[in-house]
Amino acid sequence: MYAKTEKYDGDGLKWIPIEYCSYWDFARTFKIRYREVELVFDAPFLEMADEYSDYFIVYLAKGLDENWRKNYKSWEVGHIVQVDAITFDESRKEYILAGNLDRLFINFTSAPSA
Repeated sequence: MYAKTEKYDGDGLKWIPIEYCSYWDFARTFKIRYREVELVFDAPFLEMADEYSDYFIVYLAKGLDENWRKNYKSWEVGHIVQVDAITFDESRKEYILAGNLDRLFINFTSAPSA
């Protein structure tokens, strides 16, 4: 599913590969696999404001398949993340820095289940 694997830079920082499906200045909609959980990040276009949002809606992907680009919005929403809280690689479409993901991951895994 993911052609790339995690990597570490010269400072020992961990980078997580992403697969994106929309791009404007940076990946606006992308998925990651982190700690065996798949998440989709979506910074939607806001029609009324005629611009992209400054936050990502993060979806917990369940039963992810090759059609994830079409059906991710039907999955569970786990968290809202400011766009500037995500650090992209130089291309802005291949990797994100893992550092802030731990906090987000805790929010998903510690939420009470119904």
